[in-house]
Amino acid sequence: MAGRKLVFKRMREAKKGQGMAEIAREFDPAPATGPKKAHRSALFGCMKGTFTIEPGYDLTQPVYTGEEWTEIEKEMEEDWDQIEQGMSKTK
Repeated sequence: MAGRKLVFKRMREAKKGQGMAEIAREFDPAPATGPKKAHRSALFGCMKGTFTIEPGYDLTQPVYTGEEWTEIEKEMEEDWDQIEQGMSKTK
């Protein structure tokens, strides 16, 4: 920003429906009477109960075994070979 000037200008509060800014709210630390309930989006928890995980199922287990990875890598290598062969024919 060398050689340029940056100016911050206080704007009047936007009316509802104007622009993209939300209505300004001051920071309100936890009141002395106790913590307020945090506002949550209406989407919070909207998918609750849509699926279940079987008891004992390990969510951290690998998706593929070593043999499956070897097969996948082999297929990918064959695909790349075919792509390279096709590209070399057009030159």
